[in-house]
Order: sequence, then structure tokens, then C-alpha cells
Amino acid sequence: METFLGLLFGDFAIYLPKIVFWASWVAAAYFYFIPRPRAMRCLAIFLASFRLLYVGFLIYGQHFIWSQNEFTKFFVEYQNGSYFSEYAWVHFGLNAVLSITGALLFWTLLRSLKSYRERFFYEGETELGLVLALICGWPGILIFICFSLVMVVLVSIFKILFTKEKYTTLGVPLLLACPVVLLGSVALVDALRLGALKI
Repeated sequence: METFLGLLFGDFAIYLPKIVFWASWVAAAYFYFIPRPRAMRCLAIFLASFRLLYVGFLIYGQHFIWSQNEFTKFFVEYQNGSYFSEYAWVHFGLNAVLSITGALLFWTLLRSLKSYRERFFYEGETELGLVLALICGWPGILIFICFSLVMVVLVSIFKILFTKEKYTTLGVPLLLACPVVLLGSVALVDALRLGALKI
């Protein structure tokens, strides 16, 4: 039993979000290129729910691990559990709240841009942005937005040179920027000196 719990709160806890986020990126690309707007919205709800449930899983795991040791058990019981509650909020809960809030703000921004310049958007691209922002999380969403702008420029240049198209919508640049964040978010956060924003 202890071995199982060790694996559950060890390797499983580390690799589960990576598997979920990569699978969600593949699903988002599929729902974008073969338009499934309802499925895209369901994917966004799933990702927001997953982030909240994963926080609960981490908090339970931290509580369980600390409760098994006489020394760390002190931190669970200290001040009737208020210390642990504060610790759990700062180290786990706050990140989920910032990730979901940041994604919703980005989605709101995209919807505002679409109402102003609709020709730069295909159907479902605002929802795609919401899904990918939820995948990137906090503070990855900040890097995601920056790389999305870079990808817009690169894709625009490619289209002008090879397809002679004038306009570039956001869908493909967003899809290209997301794996950059997934693969190198830690290094990029450090390189851009955003470490203070990590929760």
C-alpha cells in the first residue's frame, strides 16, 4: 500500500498533467482543423476542471505525506491546520486560480479583437485560444502570448512568400506557440526573468 501511494504521489503526480496537456493540445488541433466548436468548449471546461481537481489531489497528497512523519506532522496540525491551509493555497491553489483567470482574460481579449477585426479570426479561434491558454497555465500563459505574436509574424511571412495570402488568422500561430511553452516553459521563464511569477 505504501509503495502504491508513493508512486501515486510521486511519478504519477509528475507525469499526469504532462500527459493530459499534450493530449489536450492534440485534441485542440483536431477540433480546430475539423471544426468541432462544441467539443472545443467541452475541452476548455475539462481543462479548467482538471486544474482544480489536480490541485485537490496535490493538497491531499501533501497532507498524507506530511501526516506520515512525526516531524512534518507538526505542520499539518500547527494552529489547527491554518498553516497547512495557507501553505496549500500558496503552493497549489493560487497557481490554478491564476491559470484559469489568465486564460479567461486572454479569451476575453480575443473576443474583443474579433469584434473589432473579425477578418483575422476563423470560427472557433477564440475558444482555441482559451483551451491553449489553459494548457499553458501560469506563468506559461505570458510566454504563450509572446510566442503567439512571434508565430503570427513568421506565419504571415511564410504565407506572403509561398501562398500570396494577405491575412493570417490566429489559429495556426496559437497552435505552434503552445508546444514551445510545453517543451521549454521552465527554461523560458528563467531566461525571461519571470521566476518571481512562478507559484
